[in-house]
Amino acid sequence: MALKNYPSIRSARANKSSADAGVDLARTPYLPRADLLWQQNLATRNNVFGLLLPQSVIPGISGPGLDTTSLTGVWGSAGGLLFSWEPVDFGLRKANVEVARAVSNQARAGESVTTLDVSATAADAALVLLAAKQTARAARANVERTEIFAKVVQTWLTMDELRAGTKVNVKQQGGK
Repeated sequence: MALKNYPSIRSARANKSSADAGVDLARTPYLPRADLLWQQNLATRNNVFGLLLPQSVIPGISGPGLDTTSLTGVWGSAGGLLFSWEPVDFGLRKANVEVARAVSNQARAGESVTTLDVSATAADAALVLLAAKQTARAARANVERTEIFAKVVQTWLTMDELRAGTKVNVKQQGGK
């Protein structure tokens, strides 16, 4: 039950899943990449109406400078597609994948250590509970033995008609 519900185990499992996803992410640069952009804007009272927002597809350009300002708007648009692929990387992608694998292995080991730690803690708690139950059982048995002993002593004293503070001479009682 502890292995199923303990929060640190769920956290370690989530870390492991995240690290495994990091390996997949580190492999993506091997694939070609395509970025698509479409931007449309309206410029008013502006002498730069070909403005492009920052991005990596179309180089930043500005429209022609105007001599006058006006309240009429000018529409501008831009579209682009950037296809990129790096066939040669001198081992960078492979190194990044290996680093991601190492992080994944570390997360897997962390999950194992957390599972072992929680298992040991749960087992220790179960043994402490068992010991406490046995201690309580022994204490109850001791109370029962003490009560029985007190009844026997009281019965013996009553049968011999002894009272508290009376000295008993063993030889007179006949060895009793």
